[in-house]
Amino acid sequence: MTANGAILGVMAHIRGGKPGSARYDDSMTDAQRNHFDNLIFLCPNHHAEIDKLRPELYPPARLLEMKAAHERWAAEQCRKRIPEIHFGELQVVTAYLTEAQVLSVGGFEIIPLQDKIHRNSLSAAIETNIRLGLSRVSLVENYIQSNLDPEFGTRLRQGFVNRYVDLKTNSGLAGDDLFHALWQFSSGNSSDFSIQAAGLTVLVYLFQSCDVFEK
Repeated sequence: MTANGAILGVMAHIRGGKPGSARYDDSMTDAQRNHFDNLIFLCPNHHAEIDKLRPELYPPARLLEMKAAHERWAAEQCRKRIPEIHFGELQVVTAYLTEAQVLSVGGFEIIPLQDKIHRNSLSAAIETNIRLGLSRVSLVENYIQSNLDPEFGTRLRQGFVNRYVDLKTNSGLAGDDLFHALWQFSSGNSSDFSIQAAGLTVLVYLFQSCDVFEK
């Protein structure tokens, strides 16, 4: 992640990504090594700390707890900001999403929310985020309906479908990895928790109302 050309954070492996790297586990497959569960986002200084300077102080169990603690904290920040979302935040996160070129995408079916969560192998943690976002989907509906552009809702949906197809087909993402990638996309990779909360709400609105994440 960068801002104004400066590196704010890097993705690191909890169990090393290649032989000779810190905490490498030769019993893992490459898919397991690069799965979201084995990745942790760190600032450059801490990345060097855990991988190069003092890797012995950061066994996998400690890094997993650090990651879990941060995720709990981040989830709490979003939870606090969900009730504070207004049209201003939605305008920020939808501005670039509606610039998508419409593609022909088919083969989806609309299914009940709980079935969709199950069929896409989403974890309990993701389900909690979805339930949280559901509390504000009516605001997204009102925002779309109030937009003077009659094609706004269609272009918003298409922006997500295009990104969904790209991540699923070209990047091979699925389940929680795919949900997190779409959440980053809907939030514009913002570190602002208000924007992240708005991005989650838009994603959940589309998750329940159209073919994003359908199989």
